[in-house]
Amino acid sequence: MRIFSAAEPNTGTAETADRKNCRRVGVSFSYLRDILPILIITGKVAVYRLTLILSLLICPLGAQTPDANTLGWQDRWEHYVERTFSWQRIGMVAAETAFDQTFQLRKCGRPPYCFPHEFGRAVAARTARTTIELGAGALLRQDLRRKPSGLEGFRPRLMFALTHAVLAKGTNGEWRPAYSRFAGTLGGLAVCTAWDGKPMTAGHLGQAFGWSVTNYFQDSLFAEFEPDMKRMAKRVWQTVPKLSRKQSLTTP
Repeated sequence: MRIFSAAEPNTGTAETADRKNCRRVGVSFSYLRDILPILIITGKVAVYRLTLILSLLICPLGAQTPDANTLGWQDRWEHYVERTFSWQRIGMVAAETAFDQTFQLRKCGRPPYCFPHEFGRAVAARTARTTIELGAGALLRQDLRRKPSGLEGFRPRLMFALTHAVLAKGTNGEWRPAYSRFAGTLGGLAVCTAWDGKPMTAGHLGQAFGWSVTNYFQDSLFAEFEPDMKRMAKRVWQTVPKLSRKQSLTTP
């Protein structure tokens, strides 16, 4: 039997402790790896909403859109140009691309050229999507614009936004599946796949289309509660200067 002296530490106990520490670190990294996609998606949504709110503060608050029954080609064209080429939309795409790049620096082999490549892909995909929606919407006579329901109460408005996220209104006022939006989404995904040089398979497009459908619900919820967010943003925008002036007067 060997007796450990005071000068010779028990290496077996130290190795066991090291294994436990390594195991804890491995579990931590595994947990971070699992929640990282959720953090990226949450951050993208936050950047998207913040950019839209800032643009709403600059845009006229009283702007109204024509009714679906009177939607003509000129109205469709103006809506298409605003969605596709307005500086607010282009800035929103640039903000989303910049946010994505902060989490994908290691995947990029040419860092100075990654942002222009990704930004060009996003703009090309968005242009293809809105262009297909313009043609398909005119052909099927669907109004793809999202507008508040006009209902009262949080729960009815929430249910309306969720149940009408994948629907579009026709000329007779009936709600039908938004086939023109589906076609535009598939067209944008095809552009992204071709831009990256990946094979255009049914499995890849189906998986990407499933993720894209989740954006329908985000857009529908935002369109439903957009007037409330406008009022809150306007109230905050008017309150901050008053508070700063009051604080400057009270400061000796």
